[in-house]
Amino acid sequence: RAWRTHGPYDVIDAAGAEAGPIAAARHRGEFRGAVVIARSHGLDHIYYRGLVEDGRAGLLAKPWWRQLWYPAVRLSQASRAFRLADGAILLNRRERLLALHRGWQTPERLAVIPHGVLMARTAAAPAADAPRGAGALFCGAWYTGKGIHYLAAAHRLLRERGRAARLTILGPGVG
Repeated sequence: RAWRTHGPYDVIDAAGAEAGPIAAARHRGEFRGAVVIARSHGLDHIYYRGLVEDGRAGLLAKPWWRQLWYPAVRLSQASRAFRLADGAILLNRRERLLALHRGWQTPERLAVIPHGVLMARTAAAPAADAPRGAGALFCGAWYTGKGIHYLAAAHRLLRERGRAARLTILGPGVG
C-alpha cells in the first residue's frame, strides 16, 4: 500500500526476516525498479546460537516449543530473506562470514556497515536533483531492536543538510 500511495521508491530497506516477503514480491514483478536490501541489526542465527549457549550454561531457560519454533520458523525466514534480497547490510565481519558460508549472497552484494552508512558510498550517490523515487521506505516494527534510532538520526541529518527526503514507515508501532 505504501508503494502505491507514496512510491515508487529507489530502495526498500527491510530488517531481517521481514525482507523475505518483500523480496519475493519483487521477484514476482512488484516494486519494479526498486532494490531490496535485507539489513541486520544482529543476525538471528548468531543471536540464537548465543541463546543456546546461555541455555547450556544455565543462564536462560526457554520452553521446548520455543527451542523448536525459533530455528524452524524464524531462522528459515531470515535465511530466505537474505537469499532473495538484492543485497544485505550486516553489522560486522562475523555476520558477513556466516552469510557467505551459508551461500545467502555473493561477496560483492554484502556490505558490512556497523550501525551507519559508509561515507565512501555517499560520494557516489546521484545528485540531489537527479530523478528518483519518493524518498526512503523503512519496513519493520518501530522499536529500538530494529535500529529506528539510527534511522531517525540519519533522517534528521539529511533534513539538517537541506535534503528533503521523505521517510515512510511501514510496520507496526510497539506500545
